[in-house]
Amino acid sequence: MRCVGGRCILACNPPCFEGMTCTNEGECLRLQTPAVSAPDLFAESLPRTLPYDDGPTPEGYRLQSRSTVWMWAPGIAVFAATYASSLAIGMLAHGHPTSFYIQLAGPFIAAADNRDAVGYSMEFALGAGQIVGAALIISGLAVRKKQFVRIAELDLDLSPTMFGANKPGLSLHGRF
Repeated sequence: MRCVGGRCILACNPPCFEGMTCTNEGECLRLQTPAVSAPDLFAESLPRTLPYDDGPTPEGYRLQSRSTVWMWAPGIAVFAATYASSLAIGMLAHGHPTSFYIQLAGPFIAAADNRDAVGYSMEFALGAGQIVGAALIISGLAVRKKQFVRIAELDLDLSPTMFGANKPGLSLHGRF
């Protein structure tokens, strides 16, 4: 507003459109929206996953089945460590791995020929470690976890806007 001849009139004549403000110079400028921080942007969004409950699939989600990583990943580590150890023992003890090349059964074959109690126990433990590792790998891949996973959506809005005094531009707003 400004006063002219003792009478108050709008500085912008005609009045500015919705979403715009009138400056002291009588120009209409688009209101700048405050920047939204990342946590505020996702505050209203749906959770990424929902537990599976044998019910219908909720809208905006799909049913997904995943292997049990916490089982097969340690299984690979245990199997690899015990197999590599049995190969190394075969190389050190015999000059070549012989039966230690055979996965799962090799340490047991070598233990059957070993008359030393310590060597027998170590070879038996390596064979047992390979079996445990293989069982974890197979179980982790076979046991599946079902859950509902949100379907990714991208909503973009491109609209013309004014920046500053008479500086046209484009505004891109998005939500995912």
